[in-house]
Amino acid sequence: DPLTLADPFVVASPTTTTNNYGIDRDYVLGLIQTWNVDVSRDLGFWNLGASYIGTRGSDLDLLRAPNRGATGLILEDVQAFTWQAAEGRSILKAGSFRVRRRPVAGIGFGATYTLAKSMDNTTATGGNATVAQDDTNLAAEWALSSFDRRHQLSADLTVELPFGPN
Repeated sequence: DPLTLADPFVVASPTTTTNNYGIDRDYVLGLIQTWNVDVSRDLGFWNLGASYIGTRGSDLDLLRAPNRGATGLILEDVQAFTWQAAEGRSILKAGSFRVRRRPVAGIGFGATYTLAKSMDNTTATGGNATVAQDDTNLAAEWALSSFDRRHQLSADLTVELPFGPN
């Protein structure tokens, strides 16, 4: 029923639950730690390099559905609800190798190859918020991340055109 100015507050029965979302009382903000190591070596006009990047997330958002099971509601007299807790985690490991030729006579180029693997049990690190599929087996949520890109190759070419003197 629409609210009116004469009666703006809807009277709800104290036994009726009017929401379907809850947050863990011990909820904490998530933490993502990143570390990296990079080495580089110049050989004449060439530059060679390698790097390692690691990222670990802990206490990330995890949406659960504790009253939903494979056959429907577990507690029939309680409506389905979503529970938010800081139980998610993630890990990313990536190694990158690069080669670059500095510009000589106005032409330079480079290439970078990255090998990475990312796993998580949450969508807090790059996906749309989804609810865990099986609330009784949260370990089964640990899988490749939605943004996992195992092999990545990028290359570039730089050409300096002769504009103006020299």
